[in-house]
Formats: sequence, C-alpha cells, structure tokens
Amino acid sequence: MGERVRVKMAEYRVCNSGGVLVTTVGSCVAIGLVDPESGVGGLAHIMLPEAKGKSDGAGKYADTAIPAMLREMEARKARKERIIAKIAGGARMFNFNSNRADSVGDRNVEAVKRILRKYGIRIAGEDVGENHGRTVEFYTSDGKMVVKRANKVIKEL
Repeated sequence: MGERVRVKMAEYRVCNSGGVLVTTVGSCVAIGLVDPESGVGGLAHIMLPEAKGKSDGAGKYADTAIPAMLREMEARKARKERIIAKIAGGARMFNFNSNRADSVGDRNVEAVKRILRKYGIRIAGEDVGENHGRTVEFYTSDGKMVVKRANKVIKEL
C-alpha cells in the first residue's frame, strides 16, 4: 500500500503511486476519480458547488476542482473515457434546513453529479446525504473508497 496523503478542505490531490488519499467531510463532498488501467487517481474535497468567477482555489468548488483534477490526471497518462468516480458527503449538518432540499450538502451533491455527467464520468459508488460527517479513504491503485463514521466503516464502495 502506498503512502497516506491527507486532502484538506478546498484541496485536491492526484497521484499514481498507489497512494491512499484521506479526507473528512460533512456538507462538503469528497470526489474520488480513478483510471483503473493506468492507476492514476485523485481526491477532491469541495466546499461549494460553483466558483462564480472567484479564483480562490480550484479545489474549493465542484465546477473547478473536477476539471482541474481531470487535466492533472490526463497529464499523468489517465484517459478520461476510463475514469470512474466515487463520491461521499453532502450531509445536512444543521436542522434549520431539515424540511428543504436546498442545503449546502444537497447543492454540492447535485453540482458534483451534474459536472461529472458533463464530462462523461460514471459514478460507480456513492454515500451521500443524511446528517453525519464521514471520513473517506480513497485507494488510487484500484479506486476503492472506504467511508467511515466515528471510525466505524459504514460503507465500502
């Protein structure tokens, strides 16, 4: 197993060393992308759906992190037609929006799905919504994503 690399909020990382990319999300969304044939993978920790012209970091927004990660992966010999995605997060962390489907988490998940569709990237697994944070481990060697809550594995995608 490769080295463990922490992906902080509003960051993304790409590697082709069989690394394990790790992050923790609440209403944010972790987006794991991998080309299983080349072994190139990446993980983004997006905070918001759209940059709306802001330039305060490509990893912060779904509409900038996904294309930036794809460009870096392709520069490392990944091929877009082979890339698959796994996503986790998008929780409704606060009750004041409980009866509305427009929490930040919901908007983040919707934006991630829309942008992945735009690029023709298939979502091979997801664990989104609900009202709890998640720790995500993304294995770039094969695209396995392990999702934990309070150090207990709740789903393997």
